Amino acid sequence: MTRFWWITHVTAVTASLTLFTARWCAILAGAHWPLRPGVRGLSVLIDTVLLTAGVGLFISGGWAYALPAWLWTKWVLLLVYIGLGTWALRRARTRAGHALAGTLALTVAAHIVGAAVWRHPAGFWTPLTAAN
Repeated sequence: MTRFWWITHVTAVTASLTLFTARWCAILAGAHWPLRPGVRGLSVLIDTVLLTAGVGLFISGGWAYALPAWLWTKWVLLLVYIGLGTWALRRARTRAGHALAGTLALTVAAHIVGAAVWRHPAGFWTPLTAAN
């Protein structure tokens, strides 16, 4: 069952980041479709699948009893990513603000992925540190 949750989670992460990037680029280009209810609903649907798969992995992976530091890192950075994503798509008042927030959101997302791949809080920086 863990393999099912892993495949679902990775697929949902890919879909979520792809949709966010497309919406963000469209916002930077001055489009209005990224904020339409249908597109926002699709984003919520994908993120619901992502969260469900994450919970499935959490339970089936045995992490409910001992939370590793890399998983805590992912959760904390997920909150940062959500905040930055909100600024990138809606809250920033200038195009430069949208650009900065989106760039930072994708940078944080990359670190989240790295933490999951390496199973270490340093993420993709792990090979460059003595932590591996």
